Amino acid sequence: MADFDTEAIRAEVRAMTFVRGTPADIVEWGETHENFRANL
Repeated sequence: MADFDTEAIRAEVRAMTFVRGTPADIVEWGETHENFRANL
């Protein structure tokens, strides 16, 4: 099993820029997840 530098990964994730979804995006994501579950 590989050794990971957890703190280095956390620092990289914290340095990333994230764009929050709009309420319409969130609804779309929920519908998409519902479709994925229905196709299992």
